[in-house]
Amino acid sequence: MVSELYSFNSFTIQSLTSGTKACMPPHNWSGLWSLKAITRRCQAHAITLPERRKKDVLDPKTFKILGSAREICLSVAVSICDVCKHNPDKGVELVLSISACIENPDSTVKVLGLQSLSYLCEADVVDFYTAWDVIAKHVDSYVEDHIVATGNRRRAVKERRPLAHKVMKLLDVLPKALFSPGSGNRIFNAREFPGAALLCYDFAPKDLLGMPNVVARVHAAFEKAVVDMAESLSLSQNIFIVLLAVESWKAFIQHWLKALVTYVDAKGSSIELDDSLKIANNILKICCKVAAESIPQVSANAALAVGALCLVVPSSCHATISSASNFLLKWLIGYEHEHLQWSSTISLGLIYNRLHVTDRSQKIKVIGGLLKVATNSKSHLVIGASGVGIGLACQGLLSSVEGDNSQRLMEATLLHDVIRTLSMVLNELCPCTFESLKNLTECLTLDNCDYKESSSLLHCRKLENLEGETWGVAGLVLGLGNSAVAVYRFGAVDAVLKIKDILLSWIPSPGSTKESLFANEMFDMPLAVGACLAIPSIVAFCQKVELMIGDEMDKILTRYISLVSQLLNSRKTGILYQNLLMASCIGAGSFVSYILGYGMHSVQYDDIRHLLELLRNCYAKPCPPLVHLGGMIGLVNAFGAAAGDLSFKHIQPSFLPVRQEKQGSAFIRGPILCNPICENLSISYVQELFLIAKDSKDHQIRKNAAWAVSFLRHRWCLEELEVFDGSEGISEVTKLQSQPFADDSLVWNMCLWLANINYQQINSITVAAVLRCLSKAPRLPELDWSSILRGLMQSAASDAKEEQKMQTSSSPEKKNACIFVSTMQKNFKSLLLFLDELADLSRFRTLELNLQSLLFRNALGLLRAFSDLRIGRLFEDFADFFSMSTSPYFAYSPEQKILLRVSFWKGLYQCLNDDYKELLDVSKFEKCTECLFCLLPAFLYSVRSEGTLCTISEWDEAMRCMAKARHDWLVEVLQLSGHITQPEIAIRILAKVRLVKLGGLPFSELEKLKSYVLNVRLEGMWWSVLLEIVATLSVAEVSTTRRWLLDAFEICCIAEYPSTAMRFIGLLSGSCCKYMPLLILDPDSVLLDLPLTLPSLLSSGSWSSIAESCVGKLWLCTERICAWATTLSTATKGSLQESNHIHESEATASSILARVMHKTCVSLKDYLPLDKRLRLANIEVP
Repeated sequence: MVSELYSFNSFTIQSLTSGTKACMPPHNWSGLWSLKAITRRCQAHAITLPERRKKDVLDPKTFKILGSAREICLSVAVSICDVCKHNPDKGVELVLSISACIENPDSTVKVLGLQSLSYLCEADVVDFYTAWDVIAKHVDSYVEDHIVATGNRRRAVKERRPLAHKVMKLLDVLPKALFSPGSGNRIFNAREFPGAALLCYDFAPKDLLGMPNVVARVHAAFEKAVVDMAESLSLSQNIFIVLLAVESWKAFIQHWLKALVTYVDAKGSSIELDDSLKIANNILKICCKVAAESIPQVSANAALAVGALCLVVPSSCHATISSASNFLLKWLIGYEHEHLQWSSTISLGLIYNRLHVTDRSQKIKVIGGLLKVATNSKSHLVIGASGVGIGLACQGLLSSVEGDNSQRLMEATLLHDVIRTLSMVLNELCPCTFESLKNLTECLTLDNCDYKESSSLLHCRKLENLEGETWGVAGLVLGLGNSAVAVYRFGAVDAVLKIKDILLSWIPSPGSTKESLFANEMFDMPLAVGACLAIPSIVAFCQKVELMIGDEMDKILTRYISLVSQLLNSRKTGILYQNLLMASCIGAGSFVSYILGYGMHSVQYDDIRHLLELLRNCYAKPCPPLVHLGGMIGLVNAFGAAAGDLSFKHIQPSFLPVRQEKQGSAFIRGPILCNPICENLSISYVQELFLIAKDSKDHQIRKNAAWAVSFLRHRWCLEELEVFDGSEGISEVTKLQSQPFADDSLVWNMCLWLANINYQQINSITVAAVLRCLSKAPRLPELDWSSILRGLMQSAASDAKEEQKMQTSSSPEKKNACIFVSTMQKNFKSLLLFLDELADLSRFRTLELNLQSLLFRNALGLLRAFSDLRIGRLFEDFADFFSMSTSPYFAYSPEQKILLRVSFWKGLYQCLNDDYKELLDVSKFEKCTECLFCLLPAFLYSVRSEGTLCTISEWDEAMRCMAKARHDWLVEVLQLSGHITQPEIAIRILAKVRLVKLGGLPFSELEKLKSYVLNVRLEGMWWSVLLEIVATLSVAEVSTTRRWLLDAFEICCIAEYPSTAMRFIGLLSGSCCKYMPLLILDPDSVLLDLPLTLPSLLSSGSWSSIAESCVGKLWLCTERICAWATTLSTATKGSLQESNHIHESEATASSILARVMHKTCVSLKDYLPLDKRLRLANIEVP
């Protein structure tokens, strides 16, 4: 088709240019324009045509010769534009034709030429501004011609090219450079670069479509790859290399799953839950088979692949995850084979976090097994690996809120055991750590917990010399650092800071001399190795949750730079020095990446440049291979690769901010690859590593470089592999087409101002005002908003300290505005990550009261932003905030508690909007609402105070919200059965009454309460209940209200508490009679006013029909009460209660009650028959 298309165009042009008559009549030339669609479909194959034939069609002379044949010029211009769009490298060869398009007088052809040029500029094959200087004179019609103006406008506001574009292009071609067919056998190349191959090589067999047993063929290909790669990937008994291997195996498993999904999709079917489980089980069986039947190195790698599989499969495959943990536990408890133990410990630490929340026994087995191995093993490597596994498991401790209080208590106890075990084993291996660690476990002690005695954990064991076993101590230190997240969730903030300070104390200060770098190398250097690797994550975490504010990060970076420099200058090559130099390089790179990636702190450009140069020296100068690898991994980690970070807590999404002007600042903030100041620096280093991986003659250096660059590629191209990723449910974002902003756009310039401000020099009120303006914008540009807002939040925390000294307060406005803009703008994943962090219970509980209130009030914004899974966890977190005994909620004053509850009721009400009800996880939402309902306070309308008004306001918001809930759930929550107290009964009945009034419950629910509420002792909230019942009856039909009045008299005749029924009658009469505006609503007044209000009520037209019936019942009540009051002074309490069935507590009101009822009867005597009038006249009233 392509050949025929170009032949046709070529023939037409040649016919016209040769002066011969065309074969087609003139009115059919427009048909060439319809070839546009065909041209687009065929464009992918156009490059196969001979160059001469393409040039015949797309030659620039065409526009000069055929200037009058508009349709042909348009067809050629469209073809040129498509070539430039789909293949810029070929399009650049048509630059003269593009120039001819732009020079063409036809506006549409001119626009197509400009668009072709824009495609070449975006692909970075032509510099736009250089080209514009040449062709600007040919677009003078910009103002006059709206077509050209529109086309040129599209180029001007086109989305700006990311700064890391050149690096991305380089990383994109890495697999071709390493594994291309031209460089030899591809499988052989993969074995030569096993680490890189696991990350970026495609092991999937080709051309399987239509063949039988496709799935089995894919599994067979990847099984062979598992064996080949495991045989080639040496772990060197180095724990950090093991962590790199796990991450590499994770990418390999993702490719495996992606290959299976691709072939399933090709058959036109989608993967169901059963298919996912079957696929996961098959991969697990293959990995377990390889692990069980192979040599130690292959078995260890296969065990790591099992752990990687559990990281990747969806949470619905929990049976597979449980099976994997059982397989590895068998290896763990067997002390015969060291390589089986240390490889299984790290995988089990990862698997622990993927076990189902209900699988408590398996979780206890995993943690218990890791602790037992750490305390009993005689191998330093196994001890260190156990420490790392324990630390990884801690990432999931206390993170789930799906369990009950016993689940949290169990995990808190496990955390206590973890910290104590790590501390004691470290003390055993390095006695110098005793003083610093001795008080750490005291911060994690829970009341009423039965902890094991410390002496029962450690057993006497003889350990080999530490000279060759660095990783025993380093692994324990790394585990201690990784446990800080769980310690924070526990609420022990001081313990987190203490762990951070302990780790920092194990890294030499910059003032140390070469001779005194370490006092005792055997103990101090392994501690420093672990500390160097652990500090980046714990410092980044402390920074994220605002536990570190100020210039402490600069001091830590200086310490890293000093350590790397001194170790390089020492030129010592012992294994301790190699491990420490590797760890310090990797730690320095990770540290810079984390603190810059969060966007909360600026670092001097010279410090970054100096650090990168030091890291380069580690692999550019003659050093051992371990140091080469450390320098390379440190370098790519500085660029954001996060290699070796299996916690995945500090890996920021690959947001590439738009190009900004270089402002000559000495400080940078944000990822290095995305910073304009560091653009040339980062390109040169990545390019150098790329060339080393491709062309170096030293195979070991080449292999290390390939692995390091592959980590960077995998990091920035991660989106390609999110097929079966097990981290689903964190947050969800609607993917929208990124729309450009004009350079003169107000929103664009306000956003740039926020992204580049100096936090210390800008007024908080100004920032808050800008944020409030942006929250109103219909959309925002795609910047790294999470970093921007984190930086603003941290600067507000710093401002708060200064304002406290100056007795001013503007920083809270800045924080409020940060949260508000993040809830109003939901289209970017970076904003959702910011919200996700704040809404997590461990972080939420540390926020200021006003920020907690704001998040509660904006629950709808969170609902619209989060995924279903995250929404469920959100409401569970919020419910725990109000119910857990360790929550800061219980430390607030009553007024502050009411503020939080009112804010949350308002947020819940918005969530029940009909447009968003379908987003709710109903069960968890109702659980959260029930928790909040149980906190509703009692109150009395008769008490006038500020606290009462706040309580009434809370009730109003609560009832407004609950009125929109499900009827069945309301009936269940408000039922009066079970072991509940009188105040709780009053609250539930009051809620029912209010809900009937609001329409949330039918009036039949109110009828069920009548016999109870009119025969209860009038104390506490019961007067408020009566008031609400009367208020509810005021909106009911008159017949319903009359029925209540008659029933109240009947109940009074037999009630144990008759004064309650009479007060209700007085209240109802007063509210419905003409004297209502003049009456006082308190329990005594409504009773004393009864002789006036009841006759007035019964004399009105709508009530006169029941007057005789009411007065007759009133007479019976009066006769009963008067008789009881008269005999009260002579009768005993027991006989009185037995004869009149009136509670003894009513005795204090007997006289006043009898006189009021008698006086009321007298005023209504005209409704009584004669005999009852005579008896009324003779009745004895005390």
